[in-house]
Amino acid sequence: MSIDSLSTFRVMPGYKEDEGKTVLRMEKQEMERLGIKSGDVVMVSANKTTAAICLATDAKYQTSNESKIEYLNKQEIIYPVVRLSNNAFQNAGIIYGMGSFVRITKISSKVMDASKVILSTPKEAKTIYGSDDYQKRIDLTKYLDNIISKGDMVNFLVDPVKRMNFFSTILDVKPSNDKQVWKIVHDTKFELKEVANPNVYLTPTDSSRLTDLVRVVPIVQKIQIDQDLNLTVPFLEIYNNGAKIFFYLTERIHKIETLNVNGMEMRRPFQKLDGLPFANIEISDDKGNSYSYGRSEGHGSGGSTFPSNAPDWEYYSKHTISLAFWPPIARDVNELTISVKEFFWQKHPFPLPFPRNPQNRLEKGRSETKETKIEEFDQKMRPPQMHPVEQRGLAVLSGPWEFRVHLN
Repeated sequence: MSIDSLSTFRVMPGYKEDEGKTVLRMEKQEMERLGIKSGDVVMVSANKTTAAICLATDAKYQTSNESKIEYLNKQEIIYPVVRLSNNAFQNAGIIYGMGSFVRITKISSKVMDASKVILSTPKEAKTIYGSDDYQKRIDLTKYLDNIISKGDMVNFLVDPVKRMNFFSTILDVKPSNDKQVWKIVHDTKFELKEVANPNVYLTPTDSSRLTDLVRVVPIVQKIQIDQDLNLTVPFLEIYNNGAKIFFYLTERIHKIETLNVNGMEMRRPFQKLDGLPFANIEISDDKGNSYSYGRSEGHGSGGSTFPSNAPDWEYYSKHTISLAFWPPIARDVNELTISVKEFFWQKHPFPLPFPRNPQNRLEKGRSETKETKIEEFDQKMRPPQMHPVEQRGLAVLSGPWEFRVHLN
């Protein structure tokens, strides 16, 4: 997806009333800017492209914290917000959820009604669901007025009591049209076709298939973002069916902040990277190809905090972010361009744990009675208590930063 600032939106949680529908919501002024009227059908593109009905946001459904975005440095662009229903979110191939980018474009022509929809069903379905008539138990009326595209996923509920369901892919729709977008109406007929899994390469939810490592390309490019934060791109892993890029974000921590959590004052080390970082990026090559990406499993699961040898007891926090991307890199590709638009993360809703009694780690020969900032924090720390978790919104570290990776 090419990130165009005029049509790029930041994903925020959808409304509960939109679940099961193909709906997105944005502010009225953004609809006017793009020439979109309420009820118009738009294309939604992330790792995949789907279609949805555009409606205006309604302030009565917003919570106090879910829309809060804290910008930690000077940003080039502030992206408007869009709220996607669970169906639109899934079929656009969005990986990270809240904070991810999608591109919205208006469909100029009228959407055609679907006369017939052909969907996949697993070959083992009759065995799994215990009879040949499992298709008759699917309530197809719940999909009425939904907008569909080829390749969209549909979640079919077979047995609500046993909570048995399966995901089906839209294989074909009649009649054919150039836009490849249709609307489900009362007269739409559904046909389930038994097929095997057609996916050959990675899907946005299956980065674990990067298993056959071919080679590692060293990069080692460093950027000092500010006085206390630096970014390193160490290397690229190339596999037969995709690739993986790594980022290290390292932060110097030397301040204490005070938080009010449910009426209780808490003190903790102040961190910019107060959560699990993700990245909004673009990946392209010198042959004009672009790549889809997603967070790789087993990485980016949090930062590791460790003491330095500095006399004032500073700490450093290091986060590793690895992104799998696909399709596979062709042999004639000489250079990749990795453009990081920003890093973002959901802020922690409660103070992070911190080592108690850090004076026990003092080096031999140092005074054990000398009070440090960290010790002062520990002395005032109260025993942990259970409280409801409150979402604190997003934090954004704005780029862009560009890296060129030579492969040959």
